[in-house]
Amino acid sequence: MKTNSSVHQPVLLQEVLEYLELKPGLKVFDGTLGGGGYAEEICRAIGEEGILLGTDLDAHALGRVEERLKNCSCQKKFYLKNYSEIKKILAEDKEVSEIDRMVLDLGISSDQLDLENRGISFQNPDAPLDMNLSLDEKKLTAEEILNRWSEESLADIFFYYGGERASRKIAKAAVERRKEKAFKRVGDLVELIEKEIGHFYKNKKIHPATKIFQALRITVNDEIGHLEKALKEGFEVLGSGGIVVVVTFHSLEDRKVKKIFREFEGGGLGRRVNKKVITPGEEELAQNRRARSAKLRAFKKN
Repeated sequence: MKTNSSVHQPVLLQEVLEYLELKPGLKVFDGTLGGGGYAEEICRAIGEEGILLGTDLDAHALGRVEERLKNCSCQKKFYLKNYSEIKKILAEDKEVSEIDRMVLDLGISSDQLDLENRGISFQNPDAPLDMNLSLDEKKLTAEEILNRWSEESLADIFFYYGGERASRKIAKAAVERRKEKAFKRVGDLVELIEKEIGHFYKNKKIHPATKIFQALRITVNDEIGHLEKALKEGFEVLGSGGIVVVVTFHSLEDRKVKKIFREFEGGGLGRRVNKKVITPGEEELAQNRRARSAKLRAFKKN
């Protein structure tokens, strides 16, 4: 893959920029750099006196963003870390102790989906069942979950993280299948899913494997846990009047963000900027199909 280009389209870009209320000299944390779509516009808005801090688990992504922003005048600090480590990053930084803005785009970028060696997408049947978003910290894998976890645990994550109604059916079939042959490749899992519930999805717009793959990816990467940690610890290092903007892509994430923002507001720590969630307009949806489930929420600290 080339390191100087990206096929990822930033979702709700204009809305994100509007809610961030950017101005020269701000210190902005972009926890999910991805293709750098937000980062480029943020850097232009905060100018040479501003500081952009960014994280990503993908070294390729960091390389692309550095190249994309090489002519932007803002100061840049990029880290190959999970965005949930924001408090630790600032604790170790000698120049920045707090931030003015924080933005998180929780979508899986087109670039990540297109990487063939992780099995994040069900498009490549020969890819390993890994699903780690980080190449450097491979701890748990989808292969291990499918081959070792109990039927009840599999059913729970398929339903809770994927919203798959046939979660118990898939879990039972997976346990039966692994007795004969272990799960190794993406194709092993897709074949099982299509056999068991393919007929349920004949007239639906999504592939029958979509929800199961989402559930496994979220579990492997502890995405909900990292989101909660990032919002709570990020809020601690957010300066007075600071703003947090989060773009989610499935209901579980959105509910978590909504719950935490409500808790902040209930505790008198600030206010939800938009009580009603912001979603993409028809024009953006026509140009970018992956934007269809995006939801934006923003919070302003007292």
